[in-house]
Amino acid sequence: MNIQCIEKKDCKPFLEKYHYLGMKGFRNTKIYGLFDGDELVGVCVFHGISAPETAVGAFGLKRDEQDGLYELGRLAMHPRLNGGNHTSWFVSRAIKMFSVFAKAKAIISYADASAGHTGAIYRATNAFYCGVTAPKYDYVDSVTGKVKERFKPEEKGTAKTYLKRDRPQKHRYVWLFDETLTLRWPIISCNWEGIPKSIRKKLMLSRKAARTRSYGAEKTQLKTGDDVD
Repeated sequence: MNIQCIEKKDCKPFLEKYHYLGMKGFRNTKIYGLFDGDELVGVCVFHGISAPETAVGAFGLKRDEQDGLYELGRLAMHPRLNGGNHTSWFVSRAIKMFSVFAKAKAIISYADASAGHTGAIYRATNAFYCGVTAPKYDYVDSVTGKVKERFKPEEKGTAKTYLKRDRPQKHRYVWLFDETLTLRWPIISCNWEGIPKSIRKKLMLSRKAARTRSYGAEKTQLKTGDDVD
């Protein structure tokens, strides 16, 4: 098995066949292919973050402070490689290669719960599991069935033909490379031993400080006679 940088045109048929989103379009900054001899058997697609609001929520960064933030937007493997460690081996190396190439500060990825994905592979590659995305809505055209996530200002007049629909929530994962970043999303679980020591130390200190602030707030409430549930 070997990993190579590939072009979008080289992996599109593979993703259409083996990724659950099929022919849906995607952006890319860098694409890595896993090859078994000359056969493409795995694909990782990286691109810039999809929405600036993601960086605001995850790291508290303004729009002009978001350089170095990326997403792992597509991951697909040939079915015959399922069940072994091929996927985690590929993903961990692709992330390392891309983080060096792009000087990435952090990489975010999502596992779509509606498709039965939990992100087990990401957990195996030392990503922070940060819970699920906030509840949101999609809008479905009642005539054509076309789905939109949001409306541009000039499209507001057409919104009345769309029906609001709950958007499936997704599991959030983060690989953190820059110790100056503060991860604001809750860390539900991770393999702490696999996290770089400098980042592990900062995160543990920040979590300890958060617990201290929470405990201090409780004490203040108790002193003032307020009930604490």
